[in-house]
Amino acid sequence: MIQLKSAPPLVPLPASCRDFWDCILSAALKEDLDLYLQQHFPENLVKVVRLPQRAGLIRARLEGFRHVTTEVVSFFDSHMEVNVDWLQPLLVEIKRDRRTVAMGHLDYIQPDTFQYSYVPEYHTRYGFDWRLVFFETYFLKSQERGKTVSDPLPGVVMVGPAFAINSDYFREIGTYDSGMKIWGGENLELAWRVWLCGGRLVHLPCSKIGHIARPQPYTFPEGRYETEIHNYKRAVEVWMGPYKRFVYEHHPRMKELDVGDLTERLLLKKNLGCRNFSWFLKNVWPELYPYNDNATHWGGVTHLSETLCLDNGEFLFVGPEPLRTKRCNFNSFSQGFSLTTDRRLRTTLQCVGVQEEGEDMVPVLITCNDGAVHTWMYTPSKQLKHDQTGLCLQLMQGPKLVMQVCRNGEDSQVWEFREQGDPTSIADLEVDQAQRHRERGASMETKSPVQMLYELEQQMRNMSLNLHQPILKDFTALAAGQVRQNFGTPEGEGQKIHAAPGNRQHPEIPGAVGHDKPISRDLIFTPRRPRLGEGVATSASATGRIASSKRRQSHALDWKRVDKVWR
Repeated sequence: MIQLKSAPPLVPLPASCRDFWDCILSAALKEDLDLYLQQHFPENLVKVVRLPQRAGLIRARLEGFRHVTTEVVSFFDSHMEVNVDWLQPLLVEIKRDRRTVAMGHLDYIQPDTFQYSYVPEYHTRYGFDWRLVFFETYFLKSQERGKTVSDPLPGVVMVGPAFAINSDYFREIGTYDSGMKIWGGENLELAWRVWLCGGRLVHLPCSKIGHIARPQPYTFPEGRYETEIHNYKRAVEVWMGPYKRFVYEHHPRMKELDVGDLTERLLLKKNLGCRNFSWFLKNVWPELYPYNDNATHWGGVTHLSETLCLDNGEFLFVGPEPLRTKRCNFNSFSQGFSLTTDRRLRTTLQCVGVQEEGEDMVPVLITCNDGAVHTWMYTPSKQLKHDQTGLCLQLMQGPKLVMQVCRNGEDSQVWEFREQGDPTSIADLEVDQAQRHRERGASMETKSPVQMLYELEQQMRNMSLNLHQPILKDFTALAAGQVRQNFGTPEGEGQKIHAAPGNRQHPEIPGAVGHDKPISRDLIFTPRRPRLGEGVATSASATGRIASSKRRQSHALDWKRVDKVWR
């Protein structure tokens, strides 16, 4: 393929180094491989190096590289096909700066039909998170602004193959880590090393290379996960410095794993005068946030009255994507949030912004590096207030997160940061909730029926569907009991009390315990979610609407019905 789609003077001598167990090409080709090469390729164009036993992708590439005599070397997988004039753009960038890893743009080949397909004007960029999950994403608008279709674009990490590099430079920076096994992690480690030690990675949109997307075909004698974390730890221990703690949080087995001697790799880092990983995060991959750096608050963001936490849904891309809540697990990747010193509310890869959704304003995950800047305040009342709209983050039915007018004492707007590693467990959080509920119930016994019912209606109107039903039952029964105690039971048809938050009907709740008759009349609580503009907001929303400065007085509780009971 290479010699047919590249200008002949540019073609280096490929060293095709095959893995003993992976590929028995003679069977696939239906004839002897040496004979096939002799018949289809010019003499000495392809050199085959056979390994006596399986060594894995990383060590096979290293063995192949030992036979390279050309100025530039390129690495490919067997399930790739180069397109016309793929090589020239890579060589131009290497000629411009020999410390360059020049990467081709991967298009797609359908595995069942071998049809070559591509997305016009789409430029592939790769990233990773603290779990070392590798993913494909977009370039920032700021990175593409002012660029032509052929200009190089800065990379973060590499997919693995389909790149070219100056052979001498590859040797100088330490080739691949020979202590790694089989497959996995070599693409991250090489990219980190190039960037941190004075080189650069660039994507060349005009170098088109087809790639067959396929399931992982390799077998791993020690197990795939064990092999991968072995390789990852060798990379993490050499390059990540104090940031490795975030990786070990997600891979606890990796921390104590014996991965062999790293003295040679650490000496290489010292001799090359490489930068610290913080430089990489600031200059190459600023999207990846080290949770507690430059943060006034960080950790899991828990809701006051629920075992729910803010959750990013393990979202990896640019967004916008709805911000969610899930049961608290205090996993820093999905539930780690930081309020930074510049007042950005950040998760692992995104910031939290606000956008309009129908009649509501809702929180969303967006990129921190392009577009409008959203800032937040964590108030003394433990509310998360969005500066640009003046609204507070509130948990509603569903559960759903919306932005509402800020109200002190509104439980559904109270959030608490709990640091990752905080000894407070999920069980402790639930105990705290139960204690708060008991305190609320005790305080109601000292209040008048009017005040008690009004406050209950207010709480029910703003609580989510995850409201603990036994607590709701206690509150309602207590309220019914005090109405009976103070005013007696009017004559009439005995009925039951219902509480219906939104469209969800709660189980029927009988009359107060200790009284021989149920309460007469229905007390129907029909909470309605306040809409934007019904509170005391003073600032314009992102769409330019001004919230009303006077709260409407149309409470959902039917006071005429209540009045019948009280009389």
